[in-house]
Amino acid sequence: MKKIELDGANNVRDFGDTINQRGQRIKEKRFLRGNALDSLSEKDMDILRNQYHLSCVIDLRTDEEIAEKPDVEMESVQWLHIPVLKGSTIGITREEGTGKQTMDLNALPDMLEVYNHMVTDPFSVGQLKKVFQRVMADCDGSVLWHCTAGKDRCGIVSALFLSLLDVEMDVILKDYLMTNEVAIHQAKEYGKLVEQHTGSAVLAEKVQKIFVADEAYLRAAVEAIQGAWGSCEGFIHEELGISHDAKKAFQEKVLA
Repeated sequence: MKKIELDGANNVRDFGDTINQRGQRIKEKRFLRGNALDSLSEKDMDILRNQYHLSCVIDLRTDEEIAEKPDVEMESVQWLHIPVLKGSTIGITREEGTGKQTMDLNALPDMLEVYNHMVTDPFSVGQLKKVFQRVMADCDGSVLWHCTAGKDRCGIVSALFLSLLDVEMDVILKDYLMTNEVAIHQAKEYGKLVEQHTGSAVLAEKVQKIFVADEAYLRAAVEAIQGAWGSCEGFIHEELGISHDAKKAFQEKVLA
């Protein structure tokens, strides 16, 4: 996993050179993950289009999030909106906790439940299937999927993507936790604001935990998958509709 240095998005990474359990590497400049792309500079867009050959962006956010901070339009880059969660679901539109959609401190989302929801709710699972139909489609350039912070919805899609390529769980967790290189500082700032506003250090700590990548969150999703489908491979095959032959063909195309 390699971070892509951009002025207007601080959590964009290339999966290139990630090694799976057989020692095979994911090809560079093919699959990217990130946070919201609403503040990209011209230089950023040039990097993504010309250095990383970006051809498709998959926006995993809700309608409300997109209305508030729409992605910058990039010439010759396809933009697809495939929300993984409904706007009415608690905690969905509050990844940043700022702007028009403020966090209700009396109804903080349970992140373990949110992660469980993303892999068990029929709507979310159906949307994940659409995401992977596009990720696995033949294209001339790279594909980038993102949510707001590049942590939760993006984290689930990325974990399933790496599982599809037979990457070990410890490597999947390493990729997921890399988000904390930028998230922890932001989480602490939110925590300070909450403590100043409410006088509660306990509440401030609860808020901080919402804004970081926590191994327990991703493991909650994995455990939910294992409980219902036996394994991530079973989920990928049965719910995402990816046959063993399709998986093999995809691996042959994107692994070196």
